[in-house]
Amino acid sequence: MRSVLKTLLYFAVIALIGAGCATSDKPKKAKTIPVFEPLAEYTLSLRLVGGTVQPAGGDGVITFSLKNTGAKTVTIEEWHLIEPENIRVYCQLWRPDMTEPDADSWIELQQKIKEPVTHVKLELDPGNQVFVGRRLPFISKIKVEPGFELRYFVKAELNLKSVSLASPVAAVYVTATEPTPLKPAK
Repeated sequence: MRSVLKTLLYFAVIALIGAGCATSDKPKKAKTIPVFEPLAEYTLSLRLVGGTVQPAGGDGVITFSLKNTGAKTVTIEEWHLIEPENIRVYCQLWRPDMTEPDADSWIELQQKIKEPVTHVKLELDPGNQVFVGRRLPFISKIKVEPGFELRYFVKAELNLKSVSLASPVAAVYVTATEPTPLKPAK
């Protein structure tokens, strides 16, 4: 009788171990993607404020300002922790025959966005602003002769679903990296 009980106990243990190794047909929990509703009311401005003159071959960092120009605090729940991810930048070469950009010639400067995106709350009180730097990667590859410059039209827009905002078109000037030789004094 004891050997029968031992045998039954043995098979029960094997069955429990096998049941623990069985795969489940239940779907795995999907990672939830946060949904950010559009803000109902905000008065913000986005504009290029720094890096408008770049040395050819340099790092090409330009700076945008997102400013609360309204009378109420604006809270953006969707703000990316990695700040350059908050702005999309577009540019095009400003040829000598141009007075304004060509609407069909904008090129978006792609950037890698680290997944999953970490969001933080950005609160801008009236009159306050946040500065966001973005790199123009082509600047490091440009060479310009002394005394000359290349000009680019640049614009940006927020890379957010809750706030829709674009900057006015601005200019970035790329100049020679070598100093212009001094002329001898007379």
